[in-house]
Amino acid sequence: MRTAVVFVLVWSVCATASSRGMSCSEKEKQALSSDPSGTLSSWSLDIRNSDCCHWKGVGCDNITGRVIELHLSNLNLAGSLTPSLLDLKFLSYLDLSHNNFGGSPIPGFLGSMTSLVHPYLFNAGFEGLIPHQLQNLSNIRYLNLGFNDGLHADNLNWIAHLRALEYLDMNRVDLSRAVDWLHEVSSLPSLSKLYLDGCELENMTPSLEHVNFTSLTSLVLSSNNFNCEIPKWLFNLSNLQNLQLGDNSLYGLIPESLGNLSSLGSLDLSYNQLNGTLPTSIWVLSNLEFLNIRNNLLEGIVTEANLSKLSKLRGLVLSGNFFSFDISSTWVPPFQLKYLVFSSCKMSLVSTPARISQSLGLSK
Repeated sequence: MRTAVVFVLVWSVCATASSRGMSCSEKEKQALSSDPSGTLSSWSLDIRNSDCCHWKGVGCDNITGRVIELHLSNLNLAGSLTPSLLDLKFLSYLDLSHNNFGGSPIPGFLGSMTSLVHPYLFNAGFEGLIPHQLQNLSNIRYLNLGFNDGLHADNLNWIAHLRALEYLDMNRVDLSRAVDWLHEVSSLPSLSKLYLDGCELENMTPSLEHVNFTSLTSLVLSSNNFNCEIPKWLFNLSNLQNLQLGDNSLYGLIPESLGNLSSLGSLDLSYNQLNGTLPTSIWVLSNLEFLNIRNNLLEGIVTEANLSKLSKLRGLVLSGNFFSFDISSTWVPPFQLKYLVFSSCKMSLVSTPARISQSLGLSK
């Protein structure tokens, strides 16, 4: 297996013209071309005679010529990252997504690249323990480690040090040992988007009244192992726009306090064990565009009056429950649906599937 990322082979072949007046430094050029395996030895002459700011995927500062960006997505990179990257002292953007590092760990030396603002390691084939050294990246605003299925964390204490973090994606990273995950991530004052889908989380602290997510707009916690009532703290997140809690074995009633989420545009509570009737407050979420509550134990009657305030609604999925519909074929809804799913629900003589589809603006 190669022991270094193959950087220059692609860049040398695909070099593009540059309008920059500055060239990258010799030290940075060597950092990019370092290859202990010797795979690139035949390209060394081109490396010596080229400005690395011209190489595809390399972004340099227009004034200083220092390397500040590496866009290396979808280049079929493999092997291990080389510590020579530490010589890129001004690197702020590193995109290694959609490659295949074949189970290599995320190297701890990334924690020494303190100029990084945007490390993007999504779906890159990394495995092993997330290094705690990442806590030293105090400037990062965007961290994406999602869909590296072999990654795991023993805790998330290091996350609390990333005070500038605005976006965190750890989808399908094993966080089963991170029992205090909620406390750690909610301590981040600037966090706006949090994606923890399929992370084997269990502790959602349902009795907690308040969590300090002051900036959160998107919260994705689908496909975990919560098995509890919908936690109270969720309904204090009034700047929240996207809430995804599907496939979690949540049970009990959907509380009336759902109406506190007045900015909510997308709500997914599907594939849980929620029961009872829908709260009246759900029908006054005037910003709601997408509602998915399929495959629960919910019941009740859905009427024209219920739907009349949802003028932005585009998708409605109610199937797999025990709803009845009371909607006339002559009713003119205030919205235009793109799709409607209501299989396994009861229909009145007035509200046949065809008539509901017709009255809600669907052809079928």
